Amino acid sequence: MPGGVNVLYVCSDPFVRTNGDAVVQAAHALGMKTIHEFAEWVIQHRGDLSYGPDFNNLFRTAGGFVDKILKGTSAAQIPVFNPQVTDCVQVEAPAGILAAIFAAIRRIFAK
Repeated sequence: MPGGVNVLYVCSDPFVRTNGDAVVQAAHALGMKTIHEFAEWVIQHRGDLSYGPDFNNLFRTAGGFVDKILKGTSAAQIPVFNPQVTDCVQVEAPAGILAAIFAAIRRIFAK
C-alpha cells in the first residue's frame, strides 16, 4: 500500500454499520488488514482483529451497581473502574502483523 499503510481501524458509526462488508472488502482489496471495536464485527464482516472490553462482563458488573443504587448507596460511593476483562478475536493473517498490533494494544491497556 502506498505510504506504508497496511491496517485499517474500522470504527463503529452509522456509515460503517450500513456498509461494513463493503468497507472490509475494500480494505482487503488494497491488501490491508482490519481492526474492529467489537468481536461480533470480525465475525459478521469477515474482519481480521478485534480487541476491546468484554461486554457480557460489563453488563454483569452494571447489574451489581444497579443493585447497590436501588439499596440506597449514593452514586459518589460507587467506584469508577476500567474494564477488567477484554476480548481478542483474531482470524488467520500473515505471521506477525496482527501479533504485533495485538502486542501494541496490550501495552497501551497495561498502562
